[in-house]
Amino acid sequence: MTALVICHFVLAACARPLVRWLGARAFVVLALPPAATTCWAFTQWDTAASGASVTWSWNWIPAYDVSVALRLDALAELMVLLAAGVGTLVLLYCASYFGDDTPQLAGFAGNLLAFAGAMLALVLSDDLITLYVFWELTTVFSYLLIGFDSEQRHSRRSALQALTVTTLGGLAMLLGFLIFGQAAGTYRISEILADPPRTSVAVSVAVVLILCGALSKSAIWPFSLWLPNAMAAPTPVSAYLHAAAMVKAGVYLVARLAPGFADVPVWRPVVMVLGAATMLLGGWRALRLNDLKLVLAYGTVSQLGFLTLLAGVGNRDAALAAAVMILGHALFKAPLFLVTGIVDHAAGTRDLRRLSGVGRSLPYVCAVAVTAAASMAALPPLLGFAAKEAAFDALLHGDTADRWALGVTVAGSMLTVAYTVRFIWGAFWRKPGLADTPVHGVSPSFLAPPALLAACGLVLGPGVGWTDRLLSAYADVFPAPAHPYHLALWHGWGTALLLSAVATAGGAVLFAVRGPVIRLSRRIAWPTADSVFGHLLLGLERLSLQITGFVQRGSLSVYLATTLLVMLAGQLTALGVDRPWHGAPPPRLWDVPLQGAVAALTCAAALSCLTVRRRMKAVVLAGLTGYGAALLFVVQGAPDLALTQFCVETVSMIVFVLVLRRMPVHFQESMSSWRRAVRIPVALAAAATLSVVVWVAAAARTAEPAGAAMVEETAHHGLKDVVATILVDLRAWDTMGESAVLAAAAIGVTSLIYLHRRAEGDPAPPEAGRHTAWSVSTPPLTGVPHGDEGAPERDWLAAGSTLAPEHRSLVFEVVARLLFHPILVLSVYLLFCAENMPGGGFVAGLVAGVALITRYLAGGRFELAEAAPLQPGLFTGLGLFVSTGVALLGLADGTVLHAWTHHGHLPLIGDYHFGTPVIFDCGVYLLVLGVVLDIVRALGAKVDRQIERAAAVQAARTGPAPGPAAPETGGTAP
Repeated sequence: MTALVICHFVLAACARPLVRWLGARAFVVLALPPAATTCWAFTQWDTAASGASVTWSWNWIPAYDVSVALRLDALAELMVLLAAGVGTLVLLYCASYFGDDTPQLAGFAGNLLAFAGAMLALVLSDDLITLYVFWELTTVFSYLLIGFDSEQRHSRRSALQALTVTTLGGLAMLLGFLIFGQAAGTYRISEILADPPRTSVAVSVAVVLILCGALSKSAIWPFSLWLPNAMAAPTPVSAYLHAAAMVKAGVYLVARLAPGFADVPVWRPVVMVLGAATMLLGGWRALRLNDLKLVLAYGTVSQLGFLTLLAGVGNRDAALAAAVMILGHALFKAPLFLVTGIVDHAAGTRDLRRLSGVGRSLPYVCAVAVTAAASMAALPPLLGFAAKEAAFDALLHGDTADRWALGVTVAGSMLTVAYTVRFIWGAFWRKPGLADTPVHGVSPSFLAPPALLAACGLVLGPGVGWTDRLLSAYADVFPAPAHPYHLALWHGWGTALLLSAVATAGGAVLFAVRGPVIRLSRRIAWPTADSVFGHLLLGLERLSLQITGFVQRGSLSVYLATTLLVMLAGQLTALGVDRPWHGAPPPRLWDVPLQGAVAALTCAAALSCLTVRRRMKAVVLAGLTGYGAALLFVVQGAPDLALTQFCVETVSMIVFVLVLRRMPVHFQESMSSWRRAVRIPVALAAAATLSVVVWVAAAARTAEPAGAAMVEETAHHGLKDVVATILVDLRAWDTMGESAVLAAAAIGVTSLIYLHRRAEGDPAPPEAGRHTAWSVSTPPLTGVPHGDEGAPERDWLAAGSTLAPEHRSLVFEVVARLLFHPILVLSVYLLFCAENMPGGGFVAGLVAGVALITRYLAGGRFELAEAAPLQPGLFTGLGLFVSTGVALLGLADGTVLHAWTHHGHLPLIGDYHFGTPVIFDCGVYLLVLGVVLDIVRALGAKVDRQIERAAAVQAARTGPAPGPAAPETGGTAP
């Protein structure tokens, strides 16, 4: 099972090269995984039909009893055959539907196959969390498939609408899953159904939440608005997602959970009432539409309501009817969608008002459509008739309280017959007064997939008994009635047959009087769900704009004060109510008096920030507070933390200085005395509250500290640096996540800077060959003797010759040149000594960044480009790739340290060992170096260009400065 699921995603990842090589024929290759899955599912038919199951599991999160568990039983067997079998034919259909020059075809092909893999894993999942993961994957892939034609506004809106509705339902469902798991003590679905938790308020709430997810996925009213709009997707997507796969996921979940929770009081009112309403509303709406795909779309909504009603009744015969109806619906709705695509291709339109005589021009296409439509209208001897008979019989002999559902089903079946006949009439019949629609021929390979599906519906009508053993294996999990129903095409003359005849006759009458019916439907039409959704989004957008305008005033100080006040109110309330200081030991002010002295100086620097008016002074004082914290780490005996704090504070101050070059010297915000009187107490109160909270949290420890175990684990491996071992081994996944966040933040900041530059119309030219903000363009000097008579000058930096004299500092250039390589060597030393001495990839990357910053400060952005010719993104991406790859390797033994270690001996160095923790640290080193380089390049180049523009404007206003007179003969240049 797992291999089949993985094959879908692996081949989906290869879709782009396949489409590039084979064009649309690549769909034939992509159909191999679902075809193999279909063959495998047929081999498991007897196992599932006998009531047994095929299982596989892997402990994903053992601490929370979450596992990747797959289970193939009777219901899963049915869904696998539909998802894989119909998926195979749809992929083959795509080879004829699309041309080789279709834009974005590779992405579409990969998304469609990946969706098939996610759907396969969803119906096989035996764990609630695993099911939710694949549930959301189908949502994401459906969003990409519906929005395939992203240049069309309607496609984008439809995709976003489907994503919004199904994602909100999925989040509600996840909450219900978590409640279920806590109430049942397990997330394993088979175990929950075998021993359901007792009915309680929590379980009832969980049922409602899960049903929200299931009903939104299956487009049940009031969530049905997204499915008709999803017809903006290509026809193969409609045939697969909205007939055989995605929309069946909600019905499948209802059918899966019904054996254990159909008796919960809220189950039947929600499922049956909403299912019945959807069946009627969808069928009624389909009667007045003119687009063939929309007729089928609203017909699908109606049929999904019918399926949900049957699956939610909660008895054995209704479950059997729901199962065979799921099969029948896929076998008649998918070919009808595919035939609609063929008609659209051949005639160039789907508007039934413009189609005429297509059946005479395309007789084989018409025959396939009529066969599938007859099954949808429940005409004998097709599978749809046998399924509808089973549904009528189940509702007829079920609970008397549910008899109302029988009347709704008969009325809905009349509507089904009416819009089915209207579909066939509109697509293929010759209409009076309308010339025959010109069409082109259809290849056999194009028609074969829908023909095969329609043939299955025809064959399985008389042969429905072949499926009875499998489908009864699912239905038998419900209590058996006195006379259980068995699937057959003919059950003799009876009430169920009479109801079928009434439904067929009633539908024929509705079609015969379609004119008045359509006018009545349009006259009493209420606002569509789509328009309601649009107005809700518009209202939400307006409300958000008003709230944003009220709250976002453009003042950072106001934002910070609001955040601090909210935090202050919450923490003071918690402290006042809980009084957690009772029983806590008194706070110890310091371990040694030096800590108190450093803390006092740090506080003095912080308080001094409140009084200064120069920006640079404020930055220096803020930096002193960071250095003070680093000194506290030194005194406390934490050199790793101190070294990291020193490096971070240094880089931060340099970045501040880069930005402050183009900002006013003084703070320009006008602040009244009363505002200052309010802000200072708020800041001091927040600081004091945080201090108390930290003390209370530290004093409230009840468990043993984890540090002792980490020290012991570090010593067990012969290492000394506990902090570095924690970062690159014991908590490597945390470090990897933090590194990813750091990279994302840096990319976001620099992207905003570059975006603003493009908006200004100032493209970023390449660094090489350009002068810096401090450079001066000096023409070649004339009259300068060459050879021994000239006095050669030494350039300490690559950009030294381009710097303007007033911006040069020879001492700084010499220092930068002499210290650059030693600092880089120091960074490498800090990288490799981290296992036994203070250091690590993060600190080493910052130190290397300081070396590059020094070159930039000495020579400008041209000097930085010479010192680091590679793009920062290369360092960042390579570092993230290395650290992520090593962390994934560590899954084998649970820690990165155990993944791989090499021991060796070098002549001058001696014994050494080189393991995956060092490689992981190298990834962190590259990532941090790339982040620092990216930020410095972005901020520095941005400010440099502003200075250049200002200088150019000033020069344009004052005119060129007179140059020095050239010497007459000989001598040297001035």
